[in-house]
Amino acid sequence: MQKSSKPNPIVMTMASLGAALLLVLLALLLTGVPDANRGVIRAAGLLAYLCVFMASLASMFMREIVKRVGQPFMKVHHTWVIAGLVGMVVHTTLMAWRSGSLSVYLPRFDSLQVFLSNGGRPALLLFALTALTAVFRAAIGKNWRVLHWLNYLAFLLATAHAWLIGTSFESWVLKVLGAIMAVALVAVFILKRARKPKSKKVKR
Repeated sequence: MQKSSKPNPIVMTMASLGAALLLVLLALLLTGVPDANRGVIRAAGLLAYLCVFMASLASMFMREIVKRVGQPFMKVHHTWVIAGLVGMVVHTTLMAWRSGSLSVYLPRFDSLQVFLSNGGRPALLLFALTALTAVFRAAIGKNWRVLHWLNYLAFLLATAHAWLIGTSFESWVLKVLGAIMAVALVAVFILKRARKPKSKKVKR
């Protein structure tokens, strides 16, 4: 009998996170790091950004991926979600420590420009909320998927934040990559929502 060739979730997780960390290091080398504290802040933000993108994109194809790869992929997906949350919290907490104010956790509504510039703040809240909806989806019911769509809004807000005031995104290369990722996520979301389910033929 042939042994099952199911992928190892630990290997998949380490490989994907390793690739994300490599991209973060390349981004920091490309843009330069003035000091260790800012380097950690930017690295945490970039890692969170990549993990949220991977988790959000994968969630749109979860059935297809699990069908091909198997349930081990769910552990990888959950790792991306956790890594994204940890990265966001580290990024925001270090910013709070650096500025000496906890106000960095709260969204600002002074104007649209200010709100989008600080889009990482509501993005953190939205991503934490969607993570909780997945945990308590049995209690929430079918509507948990609708709430889970806030992931994509969170990513767009994080992109706006990175574009407008993100130090790493002062590089046009990262600006273009961020724009491509955001457009790709929106396009896939629209296509998935617009796709009509196949109508079942009625037997006579």
